[in-house]
Amino acid sequence: MSRSRRRRGPLRPVPLAAAMAAVGAAAAVALVVAQNGPGVTIHDAADSAVPLAASYQAGTGWGTMIGVNDTSDQVFTVANAQQLAAFAASKHLAWLSMWSAARDTECPGGAQSFAQPTCSSLVQTPDQFMDTLGAY
Repeated sequence: MSRSRRRRGPLRPVPLAAAMAAVGAAAAVALVVAQNGPGVTIHDAADSAVPLAASYQAGTGWGTMIGVNDTSDQVFTVANAQQLAAFAASKHLAWLSMWSAARDTECPGGAQSFAQPTCSSLVQTPDQFMDTLGAY
């Protein structure tokens, strides 16, 4: 499937639960590596049932691509950013970031069905993601 294909139909937000699962998996891999050394494989980490320690959460951050993603059926909305900020606060994560500040504005002409380098491809106010994530 070509990364440049354009999606037809309405945009669908990425379910936050799926995004959190990805972060949890990445955090678990990093934790297993930290506990077992650099020789551990991702398969070892995936088979490990290691809970996230508070000390690990305090050193963990999250970065996300805002708006319509390179895969156009993945969309990170302002509502997702609000949920992410609440999750980060509840877990005491170290930081939140986004890709990229240049995209934190509405495209000329409104919503688009594909990613743009200079706008989010969503209907939004300027700096709305920065304000939402920066509040954390």
